[in-house]
Amino acid sequence: MIPARRRAALVVGGASGIGLATVWALQLEGCDVVVADVNVDAATAVADEFGDGVTAMGLDVTVEQSVADVMTASAPLDVVVNCAGLSIPGAIAELELSAWRTTIDVCLTGTFIVLKHAAAAIVDGGSIICVSSLNARQPGTGMASYCAAKAGVTMLVEVAALELHRAGSG
Repeated sequence: MIPARRRAALVVGGASGIGLATVWALQLEGCDVVVADVNVDAATAVADEFGDGVTAMGLDVTVEQSVADVMTASAPLDVVVNCAGLSIPGAIAELELSAWRTTIDVCLTGTFIVLKHAAAAIVDGGSIICVSSLNARQPGTGMASYCAAKAGVTMLVEVAALELHRAGSG
């Protein structure tokens, strides 16, 4: 009898924070996990700490080819979790446009790129999970770019659920 394939997971932004906790949880569930992060040294350190079944890859969610390459190299995937995010705080009247764009590029555009390429890499019955924030619905002073980006992520995921839903999957 051929042994069943272990479930494969990719955690984008998996070198720290929620992403790191997600790597830990997926590994405990018996998944082989790819830790993908813009900070490849931190991702490698995480993979080294976990050992067997956890590998590291560099990934910049703002560069479509970077995301495409990691998805292709990691496929087939049962789970993709996008935890990549950042916030550059500042009041609207003082926030530099470059800070606004960086936050939108990582949090919202990066989520779009991950969703786009995860759709091709995920197996039937797999899951694509995108981490948003309470700040998608609750504003915060000095958090305009982050709140706007996370509100966009919430709606983007709702559209993705409509578009990527496979017939007969529930």
